[in-house]
Amino acid sequence: MHTDEDRPVWTARVSRSELEPLFDRLVERYLSLDVYYRLEDRPVLSLYDFANFEAGLGGARAARDALGWMRRRAVEHGLPGLHLQTIARRDGRRARGALGADAGFDSATSYQFVHDARGEGDYVGWAAKAMAAWDDHERAYGRYFPQVSVGWDNTQRMPSARTAVTGATPDAFEACLWRARRYLDARPDCPPLVVINSWNEWTEGSYLLPDLRWGYRYLRAVRNVFGGPAAAALNRGETPRRGRATPDCCPGSNP
Repeated sequence: MHTDEDRPVWTARVSRSELEPLFDRLVERYLSLDVYYRLEDRPVLSLYDFANFEAGLGGARAARDALGWMRRRAVEHGLPGLHLQTIARRDGRRARGALGADAGFDSATSYQFVHDARGEGDYVGWAAKAMAAWDDHERAYGRYFPQVSVGWDNTQRMPSARTAVTGATPDAFEACLWRARRYLDARPDCPPLVVINSWNEWTEGSYLLPDLRWGYRYLRAVRNVFGGPAAAALNRGETPRRGRATPDCCPGSNP
């Protein structure tokens, strides 16, 4: 958490003595639920900021040891294991590079396009720049799940912010979803997971919930790619008919 001047007021770092009861609570209250999201039958636990996690535990070796303990502890609780996922990012302000790639994670994904493309410019170019990092992240982590963002405007909660992403539309968002689908279709051994930012991130200008401007069009974009007639045609091996939102709306997308 930070102030408008970007001075942290709480680092959210945890020590090993704090982590262990915290993890036990996560298992008991959430990871053990039948409806909790799993990959290859293992509940998924994603760490947003591995560098911060590492700092709180006292270094790389201690962090890796803690991850190993979490895996063993999950089995002790009766789970079939634990799928540990980290968040990849390459933004200039707090470059992460491949931090965590050697820590024993099962996969990586991204949290927001802004972490790979900063927070400025037109949506189409911004999204293309962020999606160009997917292959880099896959090389760094071994398995990477693509992430698609609705937009970015942090000025609502940080008045000192001077830039935001403009020109975001449901059509451009849908084109990015098509690119994410093709990325996974080219990797049939990879579980079909696409991360979307976000359901209700109003204060960052990145939300799927209906509003007065776009109505349900962002939700329909998700349906079009993963549950609509065009998606059904792809599942049958057919070429879908093109509508207003086509897979080549974003640079670098090959229909």
